[in-house]
Amino acid sequence: MTGGSIHIRSSKGQGFSLLEVIIATAILASSAMVLMALIGLGTKYGNRAEERTIALAQAESLLDEYLAREPLDNASNPRGDDLWEGELPGPPVVRFRLETTPYESAETESPRSSVDSKIQGPTPSPNRTQLVRVKIELFGSGPSPRGSETPLLTLTRFARRSPPQPVSESTGVAP
Repeated sequence: MTGGSIHIRSSKGQGFSLLEVIIATAILASSAMVLMALIGLGTKYGNRAEERTIALAQAESLLDEYLAREPLDNASNPRGDDLWEGELPGPPVVRFRLETTPYESAETESPRSSVDSKIQGPTPSPNRTQLVRVKIELFGSGPSPRGSETPLLTLTRFARRSPPQPVSESTGVAP
């Protein structure tokens, strides 16, 4: 052993103390909890947005189906109101309510002056198309108490519908 010297390092000022490690671990754990909560919220809102997007496509499909069908005759529906309720198939099953009401504007309720009729043309006849308000509400598949349920989506549109044609009793065909 020639000239062997042993150097001993002192532990003062080097490394972390136990208190510093505990504080760092607590900060890291609380940050991780906040991030996990944010990830959970992001997932929840992402799923909700996906449900609403699917519901919007279904509502537009219902609207197209309604507009493509023949209107009810005036004898069974004098006001022109219509109400459909049911369930749409598929996972998840979605309940719907489609309601239509005739749209009455202030312009059609009051008689036109002669100046207005020259500008806008003649007053529309009852055989022309009418404007109806179509309101579609889609409800989630989960159980909820009747009367207090909030729709997942409400879609309201205005559409022109031609009035139903009376059916001839002798031929069974509209004139």
